[in-house]
Amino acid sequence: MSSLLGALDAGRLARGLELRPDLLVPRPPPSVQDLAGRVTRQHSVALAVDGCDRWCRQLLEVALVLRGPTSASAIAALVRTAGGDTATVEQVEAGVERLADRLLLFLDGEGRIWVNPGLVSLLTRPCGLGPPAADLLSALSVSVLRRMVEAIGVEAAGRSKADLAAAVVAVLSDPAAVRRLLDAAPPESLRLLRQARSGQVDLPYTAWSRPTTTSGAAGPHAWLLARGLLIDPRQSYGYGLAEVPREVGLALRGGVAIPAGAPEPPPVASVAAGDPAELDRRAAARAGTTVRSVTRLLGLLEATPAATLKGGGVGSREVGRLAKALEVSTEEAFVLLEMAAEAGLVARASYQPVVPTDAADGWLDGSPGDRWLALARGWLDAPGIPSIAGRKAPTGKVAPGLVRVNGVDGRRLRHETLDLLASAAPGQRVAGDLVGAVGWSLPAVVQGLEDVVGDLVDWTVAEAAALGLASDGALTSVGRLLHAGDEAVAELASSLLVDAPAEVILQADLTAVVDAAAPQGLLDELRLLADTESAGSAVVLRFSAGSVRRALDAGRDAEQILAFLSEHAARGVPQPLEYLVTDTARRWGSMRVGGVRSYVRSEDAVLLEEAIRHRRLAKVGLRLLAPTVATSEAEPAVVLTALRDAGFLPVEEDASGATLRAQPRRERAAASVPRPGRGGGPTAGPVDVETVAKALLAAAEPDPGSEIATLFEARSADDGFDVGADPQPDHVRIAYGLDDDLDDDLDPVVLFDTLVDLLDTAAIVELRLVDAHTGRERAVTGLVVDVDLRVGLVTVEREPDGSLVTVDPDDVWGIRVLGSARGRP
Repeated sequence: MSSLLGALDAGRLARGLELRPDLLVPRPPPSVQDLAGRVTRQHSVALAVDGCDRWCRQLLEVALVLRGPTSASAIAALVRTAGGDTATVEQVEAGVERLADRLLLFLDGEGRIWVNPGLVSLLTRPCGLGPPAADLLSALSVSVLRRMVEAIGVEAAGRSKADLAAAVVAVLSDPAAVRRLLDAAPPESLRLLRQARSGQVDLPYTAWSRPTTTSGAAGPHAWLLARGLLIDPRQSYGYGLAEVPREVGLALRGGVAIPAGAPEPPPVASVAAGDPAELDRRAAARAGTTVRSVTRLLGLLEATPAATLKGGGVGSREVGRLAKALEVSTEEAFVLLEMAAEAGLVARASYQPVVPTDAADGWLDGSPGDRWLALARGWLDAPGIPSIAGRKAPTGKVAPGLVRVNGVDGRRLRHETLDLLASAAPGQRVAGDLVGAVGWSLPAVVQGLEDVVGDLVDWTVAEAAALGLASDGALTSVGRLLHAGDEAVAELASSLLVDAPAEVILQADLTAVVDAAAPQGLLDELRLLADTESAGSAVVLRFSAGSVRRALDAGRDAEQILAFLSEHAARGVPQPLEYLVTDTARRWGSMRVGGVRSYVRSEDAVLLEEAIRHRRLAKVGLRLLAPTVATSEAEPAVVLTALRDAGFLPVEEDASGATLRAQPRRERAAASVPRPGRGGGPTAGPVDVETVAKALLAAAEPDPGSEIATLFEARSADDGFDVGADPQPDHVRIAYGLDDDLDDDLDPVVLFDTLVDLLDTAAIVELRLVDAHTGRERAVTGLVVDVDLRVGLVTVEREPDGSLVTVDPDDVWGIRVLGSARGRP
């Protein structure tokens, strides 16, 4: 792996680091050897595979089926497209290039394709096929292999286990030979193979009885097991799973690993959506409505925080209350709440009800364009889909608000959807299989969501429309700039989203009409003075004694109220409204409430007598103590509410008789931590990938005087290691203290690369082993026959008896090449 990475050009390596940013975390790799360890790390490989389109995923699995270095033509021969035609080499090469950019496949100077070893443990059953026959046969005993050779009717080159296994592998690797075996199979046995899923077959208890001769086997499973068409590597002879060798699985499929490849996504076309300027205008109006709704939502949550469910999140009842106040549907209210949370404007305060965050105050002080931009950027990188909240999730349960549904990668699905919308020209919308195109580009994201991915895409487009990023299915100007990450979006948004004039039309019927795009401060003050009757492009409010009393309770007086109305009234203040304000202010405070448990006092004895006799106040039990004082056993807050409900205008006072003003609630939660940007996963901060790539490749140049460089030069020879009859320790020392002067901290990747290379050299080696727990030293001499990257074990065929032994690479402290096994009988 180190050699393959070191042979890359700087451009390819830079693209790989850009597409796989986790390779740069927590800091850029200091060497190619360190990068090799990161590139093959399973978590990193999984992230890279998840970013592949469907065609690349299919090619990746075929490359794993072929194992070892392969070619584009070999991969193409195993793939059929949806039309039934064999994939072309050009189609394969295009996909291989994309995979090479992600450092999942590697191309050498001879046109061979190498597979990233980290894929072996990640995609254990590529194309739904079982392991290769050689891997499965290595677990069988010599006696079982001998009987298998007899059943197949072939002769082995020798009597050793390796010779017997090689004879069986040679037959199973020949499609014509496998076809002859299948033609001779009993119908029940053939049916078992064709029904195998992922290359495995359940073994019933009676499926296998240990036969003494080939003819001793009985039953459909046993017939297959006796001939290697089905292999039980555990030799359990009872319950368990038997494997269909990869070669047999391919033969059953007619030599095709992928029967319906998809080199290209479903075609999408563009159709006219409207004039781009008109689309921008309508989208700006829609975005302004969303910004104002979120602003009102923050005010509602500040006054009355939303209660949370025991299991977490906000339920439909609380969101329904907010929806009624916002005059929107419950589904829309859920989306607004989610968008506010993604922008960091609302959060739960220490497992308490949902309230605005510290960042909400700064957001409210911003211009409409700034507020919109914060909402849009928060939505763009949200990890989930806001519209899922309040609906039945893929799990079958209704998803509460502010709780992300696992298994839905909203960020990647959103960006892919916007990519497709952006492929159409301005004023054009995408027509065609949009959902199919998203599924082709993000197979890992839509896996398991096939039944709902259409809804997810539709909801994503609807959310973009609510933010003004799209209109009639077409991306708007701000949508294109935001999706492209162009900073010019802030200036364009500020020009499109502006406040309407701060004017109010006051009418004699005690109503007020104001543009919904008026400054937020004006709207907030009007909503304090009057009650909203309807909202849309214009807001209609109605003044009443109760609404004016609310403003007086909040600290306004008649002069301030009339001055505010006069300042903003386009046609002046009507006389009825002026009378309402002054009369309510005159009566306000004529009755006062305090605690005895509570008391009520008033300078107007007649008014107090009226309150005591009022039928609706019987529940608070007012009793007259003096002509101007009455008491109650109820709390002051209860008495205040009861008096106001009965039509009186009381105020609360403290022990000194001073009036207590009702102050707005200002509970806040801590603002959320910003998420990583587009692409997800860990980020390494600002890193120049080109500089890192050049530095790595420059450091990878071998030092001609080093033992490692000499070793790699020997590896590159066509005939393997250049070794003679005598040991050459100065030439082939590799790692981990074989001599005292060697580095004890050499990267393990070098050791693993060396062991993998030894598979192809046929070199007899001596492995120096030191047990990590006991410190006991021992040596194993023989031929390296397998390096299993999945479990991290090395298999060595001992010299001279041919027995197999497994070795943990962590115990290897030295390797010495003793000679070549080439030409041995």
